[in-house]
Amino acid sequence: ERRRIARELHDQALQDLTHALALAGRMRGADGSPSGSDELTAALKRVGEQLRGAVYDLRLGDERETPFHELLESLVGVHRAIAVDSEIELDVGTGVPRDALGAVGVETLRVVGEALTNARRHAGARSVRVAIWGAAGKLRAEVSDDGHGFDPASAPGHGITGMRERAKLLNGRLDIRSNPATGTAVRLEVPLP
Repeated sequence: ERRRIARELHDQALQDLTHALALAGRMRGADGSPSGSDELTAALKRVGEQLRGAVYDLRLGDERETPFHELLESLVGVHRAIAVDSEIELDVGTGVPRDALGAVGVETLRVVGEALTNARRHAGARSVRVAIWGAAGKLRAEVSDDGHGFDPASAPGHGITGMRERAKLLNGRLDIRSNPATGTAVRLEVPLP
């Protein structure tokens, strides 16, 4: 069912959205001005980003047997394609297993994906770094950005709540540090299977 929904979103909704973006780009007022098309185009682009993220997340559920490093590279690739105004660096360190990690790998990637989405959507980050490494039987991931930061103690919202819930389900630990001057760092540590 997830595959079918992902296929329909990709083959129908995203194609229709691409057509709508082209139409919005051609909209002009009587005097030749953009006639609100800039706002419409920006809104349609945001919807496209959200759909691409949803398609990736739906497909990720079926990828438990895919090697973790392949899934990680794919995730970063999706975010690079969405966040054309940001530079996303991937640093895979030592100790990261080359094989599939099952549910641990999928849920870790969902946390990393949410941190990437937050850096793009809310932080206004120009540079984002994803670092993954393993040591002492644990997988560690950090997503850091140079965005404007926020107060992690304030009302966290659904994304951060979801990351915390996923970390807890994996018997892991999530730490979020943020400062308006230095950006945000989301750190996840989970036991390797």
